Amino acid sequence: MANNPEQAPSADDKQQSQQSSSLAASPKGTDTGSKESKKHIAWVTAKEVFLGVAGAAALTTLGYAGIHWAEIRINEAVERKLSDPIILRKIAAESRPMLVFKANESIISDEGASQFVKEIKVTHVTTALGTNMPTHVHIELTKFFSQAPLLTLISPAFCVITAEHGKGLSWEFSLEIGGLSASEDIGNQMLFRLELLP
Repeated sequence: MANNPEQAPSADDKQQSQQSSSLAASPKGTDTGSKESKKHIAWVTAKEVFLGVAGAAALTTLGYAGIHWAEIRINEAVERKLSDPIILRKIAAESRPMLVFKANESIISDEGASQFVKEIKVTHVTTALGTNMPTHVHIELTKFFSQAPLLTLISPAFCVITAEHGKGLSWEFSLEIGGLSASEDIGNQMLFRLELLP
């Protein structure tokens, strides 16, 4: 049998010849394969598009969540700082510095203005009733302010205060005080508030 040129075909040979004859006989065989490959390509493309869109949506959501978290943390930090009395005093001292002083020239309270005040001098006059009354306040500043500092009397009395720009960086305030009870030392106990206007 080994020398017999007409040997019976094997099962594998039969199967290959059937496939090749069916493909050669039927041109539809290639169409079916191309349709399946087109479906496969369409599915892969749709899958890639979906994954790309889902990934972009996930990144957008994470980005929004991160921004929202950061915004909440910033708002909490600002709210915490603005409720801190030390910070509020610093803001007040920068925006409108002021101080409170007695007529005996001692500073009672400072909210940022003392850094700009070089000297406070109060001139007193003894009235007919023996009261030691302030009549003039001299304020020497270390920095130029275009507007006159605002000087107000805090003590319960009627007072008219007029301001004039003095020599150099100084301001002169004339006081006309009325409506006080007669006490010798009341003039030294009067309180004034000095506000520096930017």
